[in-house]
Amino acid sequence: MNKKRVSKKGFIALLLSLVLIIVAGCQSIGGLDFNAVLKQSLKVTSSEGSQNVEFKLLLKENAAEGLDPDEAALMELFSNIKLELKDIKLSKEQQFSTNGVLSLGSENVAFSVYSDNKQAVVHIDGAKRPFVITLSDIANYGYGLEPEEENLANELSNEEVQKKAAELQRKVAETAGGFIIDKLPNPKRISVKPGSETVHNENLTGLHVEAEIDGSELLPWAQNFLSALISDPEGIRNLLTELVRITSEQTDFLDSLGLEDPFSEENLEGKTKEQFVAEIADQIINFLQEIKSQLDSTIEDGDTELAEILNANSYLKFNLFVDSKLDIRKSAFTAVIKPEIPQEDDELSNLFEGVSLNITSEAWNVNGNVTPVKPAETLASYGLENLVNAESFQVMDYFNEYSTVYNLMKKFGLNKQTLYFSNYAYNPPILLPQGITLLPLRDTLDQFGASLDYTEDDTTFKIYDKPTNTRISLVKGSDSLTVNGNVVKWSTPTINVDGTLYVPARDLIQALGGKLHWEDWGDDYRILIAEREL
Repeated sequence: MNKKRVSKKGFIALLLSLVLIIVAGCQSIGGLDFNAVLKQSLKVTSSEGSQNVEFKLLLKENAAEGLDPDEAALMELFSNIKLELKDIKLSKEQQFSTNGVLSLGSENVAFSVYSDNKQAVVHIDGAKRPFVITLSDIANYGYGLEPEEENLANELSNEEVQKKAAELQRKVAETAGGFIIDKLPNPKRISVKPGSETVHNENLTGLHVEAEIDGSELLPWAQNFLSALISDPEGIRNLLTELVRITSEQTDFLDSLGLEDPFSEENLEGKTKEQFVAEIADQIINFLQEIKSQLDSTIEDGDTELAEILNANSYLKFNLFVDSKLDIRKSAFTAVIKPEIPQEDDELSNLFEGVSLNITSEAWNVNGNVTPVKPAETLASYGLENLVNAESFQVMDYFNEYSTVYNLMKKFGLNKQTLYFSNYAYNPPILLPQGITLLPLRDTLDQFGASLDYTEDDTTFKIYDKPTNTRISLVKGSDSLTVNGNVVKWSTPTINVDGTLYVPARDLIQALGGKLHWEDWGDDYRILIAEREL
């Protein structure tokens, strides 16, 4: 198998992105070293815990007034979305399990998840089968692998590869964490106080960390952060040098992924690693300077649209409880955006004030012996292909008709199908002199997801539409046919036009449980629309 070449700049960008995602903190305050807390969190290899995520639309009173029932129902569903994860278990072998509930308004859907280095198994309340997604399926689908290359997918799921990936991630974070954290300025409002908490029936003593930054302070905070990074080009070069060294030591890991070392002599094309690092460091600094320049201009010009969002009523707030081992045992994060909506946007301002996001979590048995809960094995399941290639009505068929998920999908309109037939299509509708419209049979059935079979003499066509359980048998050139065993007569015989079989549109659509109408979409441009609700 040929190895894939990764761009050196792209690899550096990926590593830095990884660092910025992992790293978050600020300078030591109140005797607590945030750098040490962060590094300690990266050393967590097993734990148990719980987490709640809640998203809210901050609606005004009587916001639903004037909305039709469907709009009001959807607003109620999406105005309060909650994700509750209970019994989170992560083992040192990178196995994971949790039970949870997803709530949309007053609708609740229970589920459970189990994953290891080979697959993820998801049980959803009301589903006829569990959903099983293997890592090899993801690799094959994501990389578009040819059959002879499928060994890459197997390598990606190898336990040793997973361990090396985790090791690389930890090394990158530990190397870059201190540099990034030292540059992050403290919010104006931050405090550290001793205190106690009860986590999973365990009484703990430690430190409470509280911090808050409002929208009007966010841009100046980012401005100071960029200034701190730009003022230390030597630190950036040293950081990149260390990242290159760490990556170059992981040749076995790269080989297992079928990738070349991006910093080998061949890929550096005559440059030394020192020259490459200096070049990338200069590009990063120039990039940071460009961002800061744009940020400076935004602040100086007083961008009114941005100021409407980033105002004193919008804020970020977090609260951490850190135990004596510097493990984060409790956390609470809140983000609120309350834009100052202009008076001319009365319709919008009458509906809602803003949005909020709240995330709370607890952790216990940190780095202890943890055994995730494995689901019972089953032969029947839905795989990635079922989800990726399925139409919405087919996904609905994965759930019991009276389940919450099924009813939610109906509320979202996933049980509705709409087909559009244009005069400019490859096989356009045909209007007969007597006013009867014809549609291409196969094209129409393909869009509905129905099957079409015909005999060897190509005269008898058999249609099966699974959602409506409708079976139709018709003969080319005839207006007589059977629908679910009953003989019926259509308004005109089927017609063959240049090898394409056309049938009377209204008769076919009605037989499949749908309705048909024309819409004018401009000068001399009409669209034939077929709709049905399953």
